[in-house]
Amino acid sequence: MRIGVVILVHEFNDAACDLISRVAQDLEAVAIHVDMGAGKKVFEQFKALESSNVTVVSKAKVAWGDWGMVSATTETVSHLLTLFPKLDYVGLLSGSCYPIRNLAFLDAFLEVNPLDYIECHDIQYSNWVKGGLQMERIKWWFPFNFKKNRNLFQAAAWVQKKLQIERKRPKNFSYAIGSQWCFLRTSTWQIVLKELARDTELAKFMKYVWVPDEIAIQTIVKTFVPSEERCNVSLTLHQFMDHGRPVTFYNGQHQLLSEQGFFFARKLSPMAAGLRRELDVIGARDTPLKFSHLGERSAAMWAIGNARKARLKIFPKMYMHYGSDSQRGRCFQVVFAATNVRNQIIADEAAKKWRDSVFLGRISAPGNSAIAAEINRQLDMGEDAKHLIDSFPHCVLSMLLDKSDRPPVIVIDERTEDSIVERFIKDPYAQRILVIQEGPVRSQFDVEITELLAKNGAHYDVSRVLDGKMVPFE
Repeated sequence: MRIGVVILVHEFNDAACDLISRVAQDLEAVAIHVDMGAGKKVFEQFKALESSNVTVVSKAKVAWGDWGMVSATTETVSHLLTLFPKLDYVGLLSGSCYPIRNLAFLDAFLEVNPLDYIECHDIQYSNWVKGGLQMERIKWWFPFNFKKNRNLFQAAAWVQKKLQIERKRPKNFSYAIGSQWCFLRTSTWQIVLKELARDTELAKFMKYVWVPDEIAIQTIVKTFVPSEERCNVSLTLHQFMDHGRPVTFYNGQHQLLSEQGFFFARKLSPMAAGLRRELDVIGARDTPLKFSHLGERSAAMWAIGNARKARLKIFPKMYMHYGSDSQRGRCFQVVFAATNVRNQIIADEAAKKWRDSVFLGRISAPGNSAIAAEINRQLDMGEDAKHLIDSFPHCVLSMLLDKSDRPPVIVIDERTEDSIVERFIKDPYAQRILVIQEGPVRSQFDVEITELLAKNGAHYDVSRVLDGKMVPFE
């Protein structure tokens, strides 16, 4: 069984390089599509990774929710099949994906179960979308990008709903919706490429649905591939929170991921180098995945990002704070420190330096009871508060910063959600301290944070830990 993959990337980082190295070692061929919007430098960095079974292209500008994602996928698949015409399967991955099982078993799995693995849920009757637009995605026109032109996007949707506008859809198609991360047989990819090239009406229609990468290929597969030849499950684990944001995985969650019934997972934090290494170690002693276990998620996985009913009552109030910069007008302390720096060392030094502050410790680290206790005390959210920091980190963080009776001291490590790291780097009220553990090798986290701080022109102080003792904060 000859297996190839297409990897969609937007930036050059260690996570994408580790993924490319791993799949290039285990699979027949790899095609990397670099977002045209990423720039020439990023393309050249990936181009340097080309080898006998790795090729790099940049054929489309990609933006979430736009046709560019589909165009990048289909053009790169076409390119890969031209170079490697004997491939039996081509899978689609992103730069934040990573194998969570031994890929040596993927060949045998597909040999025994030669199906197309793609989510093709009926767009009219399924409940794949939780609390958002689903059937409206193909009923209305979506000429504006949700992230770039949100006001125009919402205005256009409101007008079409008010006037009961409904687009004319190409007939004889079974419209489907589902995750774009799929593994399809080469024969199926050829059908997809042929239909999008032949049926100009279909291609034109799909360009103006909302999030076409979750509809276009799925619809063609559902229409032309018999149900007995496809499995309505992806080989890639994708987990979402209650409010639709994808769950990000961090260092320390390798055992959790290895227990899931999938071959790959997304999204792994770019900073989670330790997680990728641990998954490689686990994969080396992995056992074959049974078809009957494909798509299974453990109870612990289902619990991530899923609020209990008791917490749903406070979520709307929290959502009002999502992602907004604080307006409190007072400073707080953010300490960037890798996990190899003991929390107590930072806490002791913070107690000496900022006596009127409250030390919260590390955030976005699963099961951080110290933060949960402070959330409970400050915000009076009850026992369920211990789950909130993992489910809704931005919301909880905003409320803590705005409502805390004392300035908080927060510690950031490589497990922290990337958007939170970026927020602290740009926050005008954040006093930033980078703590470096002295040793023969500087941690990758320290290097990445230093680069981010410099890139954003953010002021910061540096402290060092040597033999378990810290040079006082400056």
